[in-house]
Amino acid sequence: MTCHNCGIPEKTYTNPGRTITIVQRAENGFQRNRKTTVWVCCNNCAHQAMAVSKYGPASFRWPISLEKFKSVNTLEA
Repeated sequence: MTCHNCGIPEKTYTNPGRTITIVQRAENGFQRNRKTTVWVCCNNCAHQAMAVSKYGPASFRWPISLEKFKSVNTLEA
C-alpha cells in the first residue's frame, strides 16, 4: 500500500500512518459522489488529500490556503 498523497510505500515509512475517508466528487451528472478510505503516511498528507478532494488538484484556485484549511478542518483521533 502506498500513501494516497505522496506515494511513499507503507513498508518504508517508520510511522504506522493513518486511514482517512475522502469524498470523491462526481465528474459529470451520470456519476455519484463516493467516499473512499485511503492510507496516508502522516497528518500533512492527510490534510492535503482532504483539501484536494474538496477543492480539486489546482491549488492556486483554492479559496483558502492549506494552512487555513488545516486550522479549520481537524483530524479525528
